Amino acid sequence: MKRDKYIYKKKSGGYEGRYVKGHDEDGKPRYGSVHAKTYGEVKARLAQVKSAAVAVNEVKTLKTALALHLQAVRSVIKPSTYGLYEGY
Repeated sequence: MKRDKYIYKKKSGGYEGRYVKGHDEDGKPRYGSVHAKTYGEVKARLAQVKSAAVAVNEVKTLKTALALHLQAVRSVIKPSTYGLYEGY
């Protein structure tokens, strides 16, 4: 089973998931994190946080929502995949 590269097992036994919550003035990503006891809980919380970020922006059209999603996942996917998604 392929694991998410931003979910880590902590020494205490729980899991931590990191996500990009924004960028600073230099363009460097700023990270946020969520914690839980199981891998599945962290994965669900990460999905919740990412979907809430899109909802906060009050998306009016599908085109806007897709553009926001593409920017959100840009740091997670390979450049070739990003180019393919951008073409769609």
